[in-house]
Amino acid sequence: MGLSGITLTSGISTSLLALKNTAKQSEMVHERLSTGKKVNSALDNPTNFFISQQLKHNADDLAQVQQNISESIQTIKTAANGIKGVTELVNQMKSVVDVAKNTTNPQELATLAKSYDELYAQINYIVSDSSYRGTNIIGDGDSTLLGWKADDLPVSLNPNGSSEYIVEGKFLGAGYALYENGVPDVGWVPDERGTRIAPVTVDTTEYPAPTQISLPLDFVFIIDATGSMGSYISQVIANVQTFVENMQAQGIDGRYAFAKYGDINPSEGGDAPVITSPVFYTDAAAFTAALSSSPGSTWGGGDLPESGLEAILTTLADLTFRPGADKRMVLLTDAVVHTTDDSMSANTIAGTAAALLSAGVQLDIAAPLGGPEQAQLAPLALATGGSYFNITDSSFYSGGFGFTPDTTIPTPILQSADYATGEFSLYFSDPPPGGVKEMTSEKSGIGVYHSWLYNGFKTAEGVNAAASDLDGAMTMLRTQSELFGSGSSILTTRSTFTSQQVNLSLEGADKLTNADLNEESANALMLQLREQIGATAISMAARSSESVLKLF
Repeated sequence: MGLSGITLTSGISTSLLALKNTAKQSEMVHERLSTGKKVNSALDNPTNFFISQQLKHNADDLAQVQQNISESIQTIKTAANGIKGVTELVNQMKSVVDVAKNTTNPQELATLAKSYDELYAQINYIVSDSSYRGTNIIGDGDSTLLGWKADDLPVSLNPNGSSEYIVEGKFLGAGYALYENGVPDVGWVPDERGTRIAPVTVDTTEYPAPTQISLPLDFVFIIDATGSMGSYISQVIANVQTFVENMQAQGIDGRYAFAKYGDINPSEGGDAPVITSPVFYTDAAAFTAALSSSPGSTWGGGDLPESGLEAILTTLADLTFRPGADKRMVLLTDAVVHTTDDSMSANTIAGTAAALLSAGVQLDIAAPLGGPEQAQLAPLALATGGSYFNITDSSFYSGGFGFTPDTTIPTPILQSADYATGEFSLYFSDPPPGGVKEMTSEKSGIGVYHSWLYNGFKTAEGVNAAASDLDGAMTMLRTQSELFGSGSSILTTRSTFTSQQVNLSLEGADKLTNADLNEESANALMLQLREQIGATAISMAARSSESVLKLF
């Protein structure tokens, strides 16, 4: 019985059913041909469909791993580029040291030391900039002054993280600390130029801003040249060249002058207010030579008080100080000075202080402690913002004549060095009158010091130590470059392997779901033929029924 009460012959029903099956199969074949897959949903083949999905998810995870490996390789390449830059700087530093080996000119050595320290600073700038996406395997990743710890680079080699390769970071900048012997927790660390020292306990990478180091410096020695001062003048001459060179090495734009005085003694005759007219020098050697060859007092001093106030005021009038410069004078004497109190001078302590303050000049005084000299002269120094020092303390001379460019952080001066053990004797001028500390160094990074710890290249020992340290730095850079290169090769191999694993997973997924297009095309042709045959069969069955009707 057909639809709506229509009765079909068995032949037509059979042909129609076959035609429907053929149409359904044809629809499935055309879907496979259009999608290229024989399994398009879980209804087609649940087992193959879900296994294929798992393989695709695994391929996605592996692709992410492969991407992370590629990014890690870029991090290593960035570090390698940083090492290349540091290597070029170290080669330039070696050239500076080679030049220093062949000169004894103080001005040239000071210039070389400054160039060396500028290159030193650039090393840390380069390693700091060798970061890739927040990871730096050669820079300082610790926020504290003494951290000097580069980032490690852990690289996951599979999706679940059970396999990992770690590229160990190594700080390849330049740094060191100086610890007081016998007190491990007390020490100091230099800034990038090595000119200022901060305590190791400071938990910051920033140093306090310098207060005076950027100012030009006009510095004048007022020296009592009477007979009793002979030994002190020798100390001044012996240390003044080192003082000027240290100022130059710290990048200070300095000019230096001296004025010797005796006793004018107007009632009996005597010296001029200033025996040698003061002139500013910028070269340490020229200044020292002029000071050494200048005459002393011809009068010899006469009575005990000397004419220090006249020397200060005459020098103040004779010299032209630079506007904006840090204007400093230091008076060196072993005696009190004439004032209106003894009727041998027209000047007073208060008037001299006022003249200095008006000119913006700070006066420090070095004289004997605890006697009439300190009682008379200390108020003069204090009134100008200066200090009173003990003239018999040798550290006053070697420590920089009471002058500290940066009052916030000590600036040490090298006294002696044992480079084999890393032991140094350093003079710290802050707080006055200063003192010598025995220090032990702790190097980090490529293991080199600033120029001041090599004594500004003024000694063969310092120059040779610098050359040796730079050779060691080159060896370290080459070794680390090879280690990073090995790590990059390992990761490149794993990247290639992972990429192949991705392809294998996708290939497996496709084999489970992809259709054979040649086979499906043949099926489509066969089904098309079946449809034609089915339609012909239905037509033949209908004609058979029509033949029966013709009998009536």
